[in-house]
Amino acid sequence: MTNIIQWNVRGLRANFEELRLLCNQYNPQIVAVQKCQLRKDKIINLTGFSGLTKSSPGDNATGGVTLYVNKSVLFSEIKLDTDLQAVAVRVSAKKTLTVCNVYLPPSLDINFSDLEHLIQQLPAPFVLVGDLNAHSPLWGD
Repeated sequence: MTNIIQWNVRGLRANFEELRLLCNQYNPQIVAVQKCQLRKDKIINLTGFSGLTKSSPGDNATGGVTLYVNKSVLFSEIKLDTDLQAVAVRVSAKKTLTVCNVYLPPSLDINFSDLEHLIQQLPAPFVLVGDLNAHSPLWGD
């Protein structure tokens, strides 16, 4: 089983020490954080992990995602053809699995075809994690 930590961190720099402590406690293979609030595709290195990031469009340090993969895990980046704030990897731990990390800001006007296009690029089996801001009256919002 692949151990994944997923967190809308609301500022990676401000919460980095807590993230490091979580990694020490749970020893994950993958760490997916959203709303990193880093400037244009910057990354904060996490000891023992390789990282991929995608910032929000423009020069503002809002939104964005980072996907950290434990250096003990073989992985390859999946290049995504999307404007969404998303990164994906194919990992080989006990089984081969695709993990995609996505942040959909609440102000983003997204339609079903945007998500469908993203999902079509993910080799099966895959896990989609992130902050999808999935507001719906179906579950009380």
